[in-house]
Amino acid sequence: MTSLPRLALPFQANNALDPTSMTAMQNTDHTASKQSSSRISALGCIVRCLALAASMLASLGAQAAEAPQPLYLRNSNPLLQTLGAPAMQGGELTPAGSLEYRWVLNMANHADRGLSDHEEAVFDGESYFLALVLRYGLGPRLELGVELPLVAHTSGAFDTLIKDWHELLGLSNDERLLPDNSLRLFYRRNGVTEYDIDESGAGLGDIRLAAAYRLAGSDGRALALRAQAELPSGDAERLHGNGAVDLSLVLDATDRDSFAASRVSLFGLLGVVAPGAGDLLKDQRRDWVPLIGAGLAWQSTERVDLHAQLAYDGAYFDSQLDELESSTRLTFGASYRFGQHGPKLSIALTENLFSDSTPDFGLYFSLTNRR
Repeated sequence: MTSLPRLALPFQANNALDPTSMTAMQNTDHTASKQSSSRISALGCIVRCLALAASMLASLGAQAAEAPQPLYLRNSNPLLQTLGAPAMQGGELTPAGSLEYRWVLNMANHADRGLSDHEEAVFDGESYFLALVLRYGLGPRLELGVELPLVAHTSGAFDTLIKDWHELLGLSNDERLLPDNSLRLFYRRNGVTEYDIDESGAGLGDIRLAAAYRLAGSDGRALALRAQAELPSGDAERLHGNGAVDLSLVLDATDRDSFAASRVSLFGLLGVVAPGAGDLLKDQRRDWVPLIGAGLAWQSTERVDLHAQLAYDGAYFDSQLDELESSTRLTFGASYRFGQHGPKLSIALTENLFSDSTPDFGLYFSLTNRR
């Protein structure tokens, strides 16, 4: 296996820190609270920006439309995205005989590095995830689905823009040590390099097969049991997949009754992922990973919805690095419907506010329709 070439990073070949980096790490505890406060204060700015975008969309017109649905999101960490976590979809199934198709594009910008006594990690670059998600209603209680993904890890083009965005919001750029628009995805444990990617590449990701069964429901509330199998169709050496069959089982819920007068829908998810014994960090994988999610969507006009979602994934690996620990993600977004039965466009923004295992910055786009 190859070793890590010398970079402008705070590690040396013997896993020791240089004096400058040691001083910086000693000061981290004193600055963490201030950085956290700055990140939380950025939420208000993000919400205002999305509300302005929603208002502009609303000015295009109004027409009766379907009720809002959750944003189809998961963690876009270049390693953790390969491990089979399902997206929140709500408790309502696709109507019998109908086909729902959704194009999803996620862009994630990474700027994280970690060091412990036995581990080193670098996540720097941009990842793009393009997927076609199909759901078909077989009956009033049964739904089948498939997700066909493409994955690309590149040097990217948005580092300078994101640094300016962080400065505008008062967020830190301390993790951005490599030159702008660089690609380096690296992990080493006990002197053994598990993966080291510094060249852009794209390819098929791990295909996901899904089935859902409606457990209970009325016109305003629904609860569904969703099962998913992720197949090892992606190249694990390029972080397009993980070389294993991953299984998940979740309860997905929708509640439109509790705040119907305010046109607010609530969503929830509770479940587990069972990662398979694949090629990536197989000696460190945990057998079961808990998943928890909650979200709301406010139908601000007949065509525009505003979204907020919070998701938690447990740790997939036994590791001392924050970059591989549990992740908590907060996302804000907006959706616009092109007519009563037309497609729906969704846009969302994810910031690294709570966890180093979440990308530093993320953008989400989806286009959904049903026939």
